[in-house]
Amino acid sequence: MPDATACLAEAESAKVVPKTPGYQTPKDPGRQALDPKKLARDMRFRPNYMVTMTNQTTTQRNGRQRHILVVDDEPLVSYTIQLLLQGDGYAIDRANSGAEALAKFEPGKFDMIFTDYSMPEMKGDQLAAAIKERSPKQAVVMITAFPEKLQSSACALGGVDSFICKPFEVDTLRAAIAKYGPAA
Repeated sequence: MPDATACLAEAESAKVVPKTPGYQTPKDPGRQALDPKKLARDMRFRPNYMVTMTNQTTTQRNGRQRHILVVDDEPLVSYTIQLLLQGDGYAIDRANSGAEALAKFEPGKFDMIFTDYSMPEMKGDQLAAAIKERSPKQAVVMITAFPEKLQSSACALGGVDSFICKPFEVDTLRAAIAKYGPAA
């Protein structure tokens, strides 16, 4: 990992952006589409002291890194959660459907599961119920655009420990992990 002075110098030199096809300068009207590959590359830089500090806070007493499963049929959402939480030192697995999540799930493997509600084939509450059948103490938090609608519906959402509303912030994810995940 390069030292902080070299990284700052690199950041200063990166301010000049060459004109490339598809790029719009801030003066141009409209917005540039987010490029997931560029976002991932840009999110990789973290000074050594930050990585050490966050990794110490996210390992459990037995020294195992905390492991989180993110289930969402929209890859950009699960990828965003992965980027946000990997920065805190978590190991992240992603699944694009309830069936894929159940195939990856083993009792004791994951400290937390974040799942979307509205997915084809298997809804998030069905996934949560199936997971709780296998591992009743497994923490499952549902991420949805309409948590109040689900909480007030006549359908009981068994297996769901809590809801997070889209759009969300990284601090909301961290709070859910602190509250529902196993004690560190």
